[in-house]
Amino acid sequence: MSNTAIGDLNSTVYRGVQRVFRNAVVGYLRQRLQIAFPTDYAEKIKKPFKHEWAEIEEAARSSTEVGALEIRRTDEFDLLGVNHFFNLFDAYWSALEPTADSAEKPNPKLRQSIVGWLREIKNLRDPISHPGDEDLSRENAFHVLDCARRVLVSLRLDAAAKEVHEAQQEVIGNDQSVETEPLEAKLPSQEAIVTDFVGRDGELARLWDWVTDPIAQRWALAGEGGKGKSAIAYTFARRVVESAPPPLTTVIWLTAKKQQFVEGKTVPLTQRDFEDLGTALDCVLTHFGWTEELNAPLETRRNRVLDLLKAFPALLIVDDVDSLEAEHEDAIEFFTLHVPASTRSKVLLTSRRTVFGMGASTTHISGFNHHDGEAFIRSRCQLMELDSKLFDKSTSKELLKVSEGSPLYVEDILRLSAAVKSVPEALKAWSGRRGVEARKYALGRECELLEPSARQVLFAACVTTGPVSFIELEAITGLSSEMITTAIQQLQRLFLVPKPTLVEGEQRFAINVNTKALVKETYGDSTVFKELESAYRAVSGGAPLASRARVSALVRQASFLLRAKRSEEAERLLKSGLDVYPNDPDLTGALGWLYKAWEPVRLTDARERFRRAAQLKNTNEETYEHWAKMEWRASEWTRAAEAAECGLKLLPSSKILLYWAGRARCRAARDLAGGLHHEKSQAEAQVGRELLERALATSDSSARLGDGHVYRSLVLACELLVDHVAMRKYFRRWHRLSPEDPDFVSEWDRLSKKFKLANLHDPQPTPE
Repeated sequence: MSNTAIGDLNSTVYRGVQRVFRNAVVGYLRQRLQIAFPTDYAEKIKKPFKHEWAEIEEAARSSTEVGALEIRRTDEFDLLGVNHFFNLFDAYWSALEPTADSAEKPNPKLRQSIVGWLREIKNLRDPISHPGDEDLSRENAFHVLDCARRVLVSLRLDAAAKEVHEAQQEVIGNDQSVETEPLEAKLPSQEAIVTDFVGRDGELARLWDWVTDPIAQRWALAGEGGKGKSAIAYTFARRVVESAPPPLTTVIWLTAKKQQFVEGKTVPLTQRDFEDLGTALDCVLTHFGWTEELNAPLETRRNRVLDLLKAFPALLIVDDVDSLEAEHEDAIEFFTLHVPASTRSKVLLTSRRTVFGMGASTTHISGFNHHDGEAFIRSRCQLMELDSKLFDKSTSKELLKVSEGSPLYVEDILRLSAAVKSVPEALKAWSGRRGVEARKYALGRECELLEPSARQVLFAACVTTGPVSFIELEAITGLSSEMITTAIQQLQRLFLVPKPTLVEGEQRFAINVNTKALVKETYGDSTVFKELESAYRAVSGGAPLASRARVSALVRQASFLLRAKRSEEAERLLKSGLDVYPNDPDLTGALGWLYKAWEPVRLTDARERFRRAAQLKNTNEETYEHWAKMEWRASEWTRAAEAAECGLKLLPSSKILLYWAGRARCRAARDLAGGLHHEKSQAEAQVGRELLERALATSDSSARLGDGHVYRSLVLACELLVDHVAMRKYFRRWHRLSPEDPDFVSEWDRLSKKFKLANLHDPQPTPE
């Protein structure tokens, strides 16, 4: 960060903390303590500081003389600094508690929170310990302002809280040159948990308040099965991964589920992450790459995990903790007590019941409210290609009533309505059965519509422990590729199998865990299902090579070392791995990524390693994305395109690589045009446009790239090609996708004037 940026940062924090926050809290203290102690409030202020009051007076006078603080002394309150507040709130809480003069019920945890935030402010912004010109990191600047805002909100000082919030926004925008890198994450496949998440804004906002609270370390989502706890937790986890709020470095999802909810019954799952403390510790060790300690004694592993969670703060999401047997509740104790008490990591639990001791730190999840329920129904109608007109307000209300607002049940009823061809018939059939029997009936009606080969493919996708590839489906079922293609198309029309996603360079189908559990419960005893289970065991009998697991562990260790700014240790680790596994494509690509992230970047070394990884047929999409971004930042447009195109040779349907290749080709074309190389510029722009068109036609289930970015590059390509007809076509599509996109607004304003484009709402002069 430049010296100017540092100065702006310090100035923003000074204004927010010393002028706004301090003055507001001093006023609050004056008002409350003078009411509580009308005759001896001055002595009450001095009491918590014992023999320090003379020093406080001297420090205030010195600060005023040198201009560090602007204090006009009218009474003892004016001598207080931000480093004194926590002592006073701790000593006189009964008088200072925000609800002390109202009938509102006190919050027993608020005192601990406010005193904790005030202590954090003192540690970071004591004007005596930390001079105003001392360099302040962007993370600490945001953190101290966030603590100040939380105190002001808690004290109902809303106007001051708003001013401090504005200062926070200035801090966020103060360093636009820094690109936020997504966090490392261990998450299930999105399709296995939730597709097209809808609503729950209040629940997500509460979770975001919690995860950015520097004091609160644990939270829980509690509610009946099927109401969406895991979906909310998963969506929140993805947002944390993308936003990377400090000090978190990673997100780890652990499921204790050994059974999947089906009302009145539970169905065994084929895969769970842990079942006791030992296996939970092993999951965390494996995620961080410390696999050499997996066989160590339990206490050794426990201490190592706590050390790792201290060094690399994590968001730990422990799904369905009440699935643990009573004798294994030491795992719950570890996550709810030991991790929050001794690390900066955060723990989010999901449970069907309120976890003991966490009543005040729990969000209770019920079914959809009417607004979210209607939005969910509309989204599922679109996904399932159902006529949304069949679900008017009255029908939607009835559907939500019989389903109890459960997302799980709503989906089942919608699929049933497609199978029976009548919404009233589906609602009647569901109401007459309820719960597990209704779900079984719905699945049975759907399966009646399937060809035998499609049922085989559905069962085969449900016997696997994770996402299944097309080749694995061929091997398990013995069907031809043509038959499997036809079967998948039929299953997707009924919303039983989702679109494939890219997993480790291979297209795989991830069946939703609820669908998988229901299929197993309904058909698990059938001859066909058992035969497919046997075939799957035979196909997957070969365990992964131990070397691959070790390579993955080394790459993860290096990643966390780099995040801790221990680059040289990470380099030694990866090079030692290459000594053991020479020419390993993943280790080679990881070394290229390390040199790209080095400060300053080791461009030549990174380029050499990335190129070698491509020669070794590295199939990690992110390897080529990092390579392309590195070349882009170096203004090497052609090299950026070539880096992405190296990846496309192995991953031809990668949306992110198609985007970077197309964007870089168009940027190279712009430079060629500036050098008056018109023909070369046109050819390069046309290649870029074709790549971007392919990116637009490719789905991106990871949601790492929005189509708005692609449309922007396409209209810029059309600017180079002087193709205003196609440009207007892309603008229309972009507008339909995201009319509020700031890039859309600015580019339309510029290019519509330049090319005199007709209004987007006017009839299109040429076919799209």
